Amino acid sequence: MPMRTALRPLALAGLLWLAFMVALELRLAQLDYEPSIVDTPERWIAQRLRASRLGDRALIVIGASRIQLGLDMKTLGQKTGLVPVQLSVLGSSPATVLAGLAADPTITGTILVDYYDGYAMADTAARYQKAYEARLAANPLVSLGENTEARLTHVVRDHLRSYAGGATPFSSLQLALSGKVRQLYLMTLPDRSRRADYTRVPMPAFYHRNVMKSLGISLDINTPDLENVLQQKVAVITPIDNQPFLQESLGIKRMVAAIRQRGGRVLFVKMPTGGMVEQIEARQFPRDRFWTPFVALVGAPAIWTADVPELASFKSPDGSHLDYRDQVRFTQLLMRAAGLGR
Repeated sequence: MPMRTALRPLALAGLLWLAFMVALELRLAQLDYEPSIVDTPERWIAQRLRASRLGDRALIVIGASRIQLGLDMKTLGQKTGLVPVQLSVLGSSPATVLAGLAADPTITGTILVDYYDGYAMADTAARYQKAYEARLAANPLVSLGENTEARLTHVVRDHLRSYAGGATPFSSLQLALSGKVRQLYLMTLPDRSRRADYTRVPMPAFYHRNVMKSLGISLDINTPDLENVLQQKVAVITPIDNQPFLQESLGIKRMVAAIRQRGGRVLFVKMPTGGMVEQIEARQFPRDRFWTPFVALVGAPAIWTADVPELASFKSPDGSHLDYRDQVRFTQLLMRAAGLGR
């Protein structure tokens, strides 16, 4: 009896906390907030371990933001019968991750590579790959299982609006009380894929900023006749030297061969672009000097989405990425074009 009496305050506190969280989640939903995780090296490592455990059942996605925002993981699984694993890293070359996969004998599945003409990008993924290798070196058996406590924590928090973007229930309470409607356009899902809602950003300013980023310049967004100013700068772009890229492609060829030798598959995909971003890349990296010799050299299946009528119709609001409303349909059509659809 005394034990039961002592437990009552704890039970009451638990019920009050549950009621508070339910009310907070409902209020955040009214303000258009959605669950969104904070991507970290730890999350990438957890997915990388999954890729090894899945073997030939894995459908591994590597690259940068274009494929991370362009593909719907659930649809990938439904259309292919494989288990998708998202290993893309924002603003990063796929080369480092592909090298790690090629060197790992447990990787025998299918790999979708987000093709970029200039693989010598800022390589954030190198830090993730090194952290993964250090984890394995410290404990070779780590690939047999994940941290159970961390997994359970993620199962709960990843689906709550009050923890979105690294928030806490108390910081989310402040938002709920303020009545401020959600402004963020980008969400990161528990599987590390991303969703972009371009109706939440000011256009054409957002697009123009992305064009400036591609040009490597910075102009006042209120510059008179900015569209024409940017177009003039695009018009004078000349091709870059393709030799460093082709030299690096020799390494890519060896990685692909290693994966295929043990039964794995590798497919390269040039994701949709548009507007001046597409024009910039076409001028910097002419297809006959980059894509065409790359495909011939590497010898793996490759899809330039603009060459496939069904895929060419997809538009990129910021010139580089797809809106989340296009993810499912684009994924379905891409898998059909790649011969991976069921």
